[in-house]
Amino acid sequence: MGVDGASGPDEFGQLLVALRRGAGLSQEQLAHLAGISVRALADMERGRTRGPQRGTVQALCEALRVEPSAAGDLERAAAAGRPRGERTGGGPARHPLALPRDLHDFTARRRSLDGLRSLVAAAEAAHPPVVVVCGQPGLGKTAFAVHAAHSLAPFFPDGQFALDLHGMDMEPADPCEALARLLRALGVADRGIPPGTEDRSGLLRSILAERRVLLLLDNAGNEAQVRPLLPATGHSLTIVTSRNALAGLEAVHRTELSVLRREEAVELLTRIVGPERVSAEAQAARDLADLCGNLPLAVRIVGQRLAARPGERLRKLVGLLAQEERRLDALQAGGLQVRAAFALSYRRLGPYGLPSRVPRGGQGFRARNGRSARGPLVGGGRAVRRGTDRRGPASATSLRGTLPLPRSAPAVRRGAGRHRGRPRDLRRRPRPDRPVDAAPGHRRSTALRRRPTPGHPRRRPGPRHRSRRP
Repeated sequence: MGVDGASGPDEFGQLLVALRRGAGLSQEQLAHLAGISVRALADMERGRTRGPQRGTVQALCEALRVEPSAAGDLERAAAAGRPRGERTGGGPARHPLALPRDLHDFTARRRSLDGLRSLVAAAEAAHPPVVVVCGQPGLGKTAFAVHAAHSLAPFFPDGQFALDLHGMDMEPADPCEALARLLRALGVADRGIPPGTEDRSGLLRSILAERRVLLLLDNAGNEAQVRPLLPATGHSLTIVTSRNALAGLEAVHRTELSVLRREEAVELLTRIVGPERVSAEAQAARDLADLCGNLPLAVRIVGQRLAARPGERLRKLVGLLAQEERRLDALQAGGLQVRAAFALSYRRLGPYGLPSRVPRGGQGFRARNGRSARGPLVGGGRAVRRGTDRRGPASATSLRGTLPLPRSAPAVRRGAGRHRGRPRDLRRRPRPDRPVDAAPGHRRSTALRRRPTPGHPRRRPGPRHRSRRP
């Protein structure tokens, strides 16, 4: 059965309407037989979606039971409506969300990489796998995810897409805009992108259900950023990196990274600097790994600094890093800085800038007052524990330096407080919504008990405080 008189940009929609009416089907009946939503079918007939994928067209033709010639006309009309650069079987199309380059000196994490490969091999179309890579700053979550994405690329011939969600920035990426960027990269024209987040998410799920793609969602701040971007069915893989565990995401696989072992840190330094320099100063290389706390970011910064200075001895850098007050200033190479990595998390701390717990591998960072900054240096208020990538004792406790406290902590100053770095006015602080005397059983702080209210005489001590006279 053929259809005449259909031409122009709405050719596919007009052909589809004519074929459906010729088959005596309603939109609801055709949507049910083809396995698509009624809204998606209505958008195609109205011209809002002018270039559906080949799998969708085939499902429609099978549901309509059309002749091969009519099926060919419908496929040609759909192909004409697809934007240029759309994949047509000759490999993935070019798009602006290509993966970042992989690092040839990537080291360790073999156990976690093997777990990802096993997960992909056992994946089912009804439950596309989602992997959350979490951990404290400086562990190399993005480097691990990018390396894993490149190694798994052959399993996903329809393309690999990387999107930075800026979760730790003051203005994280909006999920609605992130969906629009993904849909454009997947070949959807601007005129075919729905206006709302829910509709865009539904369109993304319908596209991913027919493709084998790998999504890398880097630097996620919370679950609300990630949920609209996840596929519901199909053979796609989604890798999410976050400083938070994203505990609210259901049915996901978590890979919690930890610090490297000393030998792995030395191996990373060797790959960056070269085996000749490391073998000539083997003990200095081990000392550098210890001073860096085996933190991958710190080790990489040290390696990049030495690589940029071929004549510098490793022992000289050991002496520089041994000075605690200058260690964080020395741990920078160009735009790479340990201080900057933790500053992103500091911006999202509470009003006093003092979180409640410290993650493993971050206990040794020092506050200005010389005491340990007791609190998690990761956003979200969750201390990262050892997980599937256990590496032994957290040796990052040796990475000590003067880490400046945030400006949002006006009460924290050098020497403030005498109890493990806690400022005096934060110890046993009464509730601001009621006076101290109104709180039953509440002990007044030393400063409040020793400072009488202006206009009231100091209360004399009770009888038990008076000296006994003979």
